[in-house]
Amino acid sequence: MVGMRFAVKVGKNWKEEVGRLPESALIHVDLEVVPDFAEALKTKHQTVVSLRPDWIGGEYLGSEADRIDMLKKGIEAGADFVEIEADMVEQYREGLIRLCNDKMCSTIIVLYYPSVPTRDDLKRDWGEFNDRADFLKLDCAVSSHQECKQFLEMCKYENLIIDGHGDKGELLGVLGGLCGFYFGYAKPEKAGKIMKITLTGFTVADFKKLEEKL
Repeated sequence: MVGMRFAVKVGKNWKEEVGRLPESALIHVDLEVVPDFAEALKTKHQTVVSLRPDWIGGEYLGSEADRIDMLKKGIEAGADFVEIEADMVEQYREGLIRLCNDKMCSTIIVLYYPSVPTRDDLKRDWGEFNDRADFLKLDCAVSSHQECKQFLEMCKYENLIIDGHGDKGELLGVLGGLCGFYFGYAKPEKAGKIMKITLTGFTVADFKKLEEKL
C-alpha cells in the first residue's frame, strides 16, 4: 500500500506553493495553468500531471490532439503520475499508456460520472480498467449529502482514488484517497483530522461524524 501524502493543485504561483510543502508532498501540476510545468517537474516532490477537458468540468477548451500532446510532454519531462480519462479517444488513451510504460510513469485512469453511478457501473468499469492502471480515480458530480453518502458507500476498493466536484465536492476531496493514497485537493490541515480513517467498512454513521468535525 502506498503511503499517504498530501496533494496540492499547483497554480501559477507554483514555486511559492511548493516551497511551503513537506518533502513527502505529492504535487498536482495542471498543465493548463502551469506554463513552466517542465521546471515544476524538477522539484524533489513526486508529481502528477493532468489537463482536464471541459467535458469533465476542467478548464481546457482546446483540441483533443493538442491536449494529448501536452500530456505527452509532461510524461517525457519526468512526471511520476499522469491522469488519463477513461472516456478519452481510445487511440490517444492507449498511446499515453504505452508512453507511461516506456517512461516508468504511473497511470491514473479517471472515470467520470455526471451523477452517482450504480454498483453495476462501478463493477463494469473496475473490471475494464483496474488491471490497466496503477490507480483508478472516480470523479463523480454530487449535489447533496445523500449523494455523497451513497457514492462513498459503494467505494470499497483498496487502490481507489476519489475526487469530488459540486456541492460537498470538497468533502469528497478530503475523503479522497483514504484507502492509503491521499489524492484529494482539500487543504492539508482539514485532511489531517481524518488521516487515520480508511474507507474499508465506511458507514453513513462515520460520514456524519466526519462531517460534524469538518
